[in-house]
Amino acid sequence: MGQDSKSIGTVTGFDPARAKARVKVGDRETDEIPVLMIATRFKRHFIPLSEGDQVRVLGGLDGGSVDLDGYFGGDVPVPAGVNDHTEVAEYSDGTRITYDTSSSTHTVTGGKFVLDCENIKIDGAGNLWVKAKISDELGTLTDHGHKDVMPGSSNTGGRV
Repeated sequence: MGQDSKSIGTVTGFDPARAKARVKVGDRETDEIPVLMIATRFKRHFIPLSEGDQVRVLGGLDGGSVDLDGYFGGDVPVPAGVNDHTEVAEYSDGTRITYDTSSSTHTVTGGKFVLDCENIKIDGAGNLWVKAKISDELGTLTDHGHKDVMPGSSNTGGRV
């Protein structure tokens, strides 16, 4: 294959610390070559490769680079729910993040969701629905009681 060829190959090894991969194209395997990802001073987006992923090798097999254009098919099917107005990110553990521009809706399913920041503001015109226990460092907000509360809609006494 020539130095200017663009070839589809299969990842045979990946070093995440250096963002370099080995790729088999036909009966040849590259040395470790750089994997192209979004990497600027403004934003870095790292997507790990797995053995068996299909990628495009740019610049030839001798000293080229891996373009992180994966290809759907085989073990990597098109995610369910894709259309012309929904972006889908699906991870190997089953976690899915979608954004539907027709309804302006973000959806996260699976996995755990952690927000670790100084302040969190939830600002919306609708309701907040929680289908789980709510806790804070001062104690649980779900299972607590109040002293001397009168039956009904009364609100007397301090927190127990």
